[in-house]
Amino acid sequence: MSAFGDLNRINTNIQSLNARFNLNRVNKALGQNLLSLSTGLKINRAEDNAAGLSIANKLRSRVAGLEQAMNNVGDARSVLNIAESGFDQVMERLIEMKTLATRASTDSLGSTERGFIGKQIAAIGKDINDIANQTVYQDFQLLNGNNGSFSGALSLTFQAGERASSTINTQLDALNISQLFSGSQAVVGPEPVGQVSDVTTLNPSGTSTPGVYSFDLSIGDVTSGSIQIAGATYTFGVFNDFNNLFVLQDAINAEGTYSAVYNNLNGRFTLTENTPSASDISINDISVNLTDGSGNPTGGVSNFSLDQQSAPVTSADAGVYAIDITSAFQDGETFSVAGSNYVMGTDFTGATAVEQAASLAQVISFAGHTISSDGNSIIFTESGTPDGVDPTIETSTAGFESGQGSMDLSSFDANAYRNFISYIDRAISGMSRRFNAIGIAQNSLNIREVTLSRSISANSSAISRIMDADFAKAQSESIRLQILQQTSISALAQANFAPQAVLGFLR
Repeated sequence: MSAFGDLNRINTNIQSLNARFNLNRVNKALGQNLLSLSTGLKINRAEDNAAGLSIANKLRSRVAGLEQAMNNVGDARSVLNIAESGFDQVMERLIEMKTLATRASTDSLGSTERGFIGKQIAAIGKDINDIANQTVYQDFQLLNGNNGSFSGALSLTFQAGERASSTINTQLDALNISQLFSGSQAVVGPEPVGQVSDVTTLNPSGTSTPGVYSFDLSIGDVTSGSIQIAGATYTFGVFNDFNNLFVLQDAINAEGTYSAVYNNLNGRFTLTENTPSASDISINDISVNLTDGSGNPTGGVSNFSLDQQSAPVTSADAGVYAIDITSAFQDGETFSVAGSNYVMGTDFTGATAVEQAASLAQVISFAGHTISSDGNSIIFTESGTPDGVDPTIETSTAGFESGQGSMDLSSFDANAYRNFISYIDRAISGMSRRFNAIGIAQNSLNIREVTLSRSISANSSAISRIMDADFAKAQSESIRLQILQQTSISALAQANFAPQAVLGFLR
């Protein structure tokens, strides 16, 4: 509230102070009003509206992210449109290939004409590979699979929003002859990536009994020499096979025929056969030829005991055999077991050797055995009554390591071409699946584009309501403040003149 002064007192001009205060307040408000008119903003500094400025800045950052996401969506559509154009060209080639294969399937053609058609189909296959190589967006080969490996799929993640989780994911499967025609005799290519081990016998058909032998062994003050056990020689010395009995134990285990255990409390060795042989050793099969520093014999073997006789088969237990997947297969590669072929991506799946072993265990069939998996191992367990005979399990692999594959139909007759038509139909179905996947991704991008556009409009409107000046209101306020400024100046002048009235008292 303003103070009122006594005009009879002149040292403090209260009326002047009030008028000056009001004039300063009007000038400040008028200055803020003119700034808003010149910038078009209602909030020009944090002091104008700290909370409003904070909210507006957050909204501005969101709008910037949404606008960039809109650009990203446009780029993503360009990527998918380029991939789709590649699909269109491949589909045209496959339709042409089916026309030629159908023509070659009739017996009205001779081998010469059929050979010409085979060359045309092989050329079309090369065209398909070339189309995949030339379908490129910036540095991405879109149709050559995972990291250009010609297999698997290229995974694409498009940032389609201003939040980290606002993404659209899609995959573009590798597109080449080896992928479209996997398993066909028309396709040729290099060795596969997928590899398997030889068959390992975990338990032979029938139970065997290993031989177990124990004996006392000493080496005395040995400086040189050797020990022979069942034909294996172990030489004494720091840089040789052993320099004490514990090291000798390890050397026997490393040799592999026996598992050795040395008891230093009684100086006794126990040997157990790793593979039963039905032929036991005796003390005559152990020879100690050690000498001390004077060249005299030292050490020896005694108290030999046959603890358990060796027997290869004593009763019929189920045979168990394993094949390890040492390197995971890629799509289109083939794993053959006992003459049956299993194609990765068609008959079995999995990204790792462990997953592929589990998948193969569900589809492999081998007479007289049940199939399971353990880690990366495929386990064959004898079913029914074990016969004591270990089977021969033949395996092989085939596929494409790092190439697109090519086609050779030079040996095809009419029957082979008729069979090949089914592979063309499968390839066309594969292309239809690719078209469907890319269409879904394109629809998602279209929907996201509409959503982004509306979000940009809504957030921009919110920013405008907070930040932008209302020019009609600001202009009206400006006129009011200018009038107040003039009246304040007039009031200040009158207030400054009023104290002169006291001069009348001095006359």
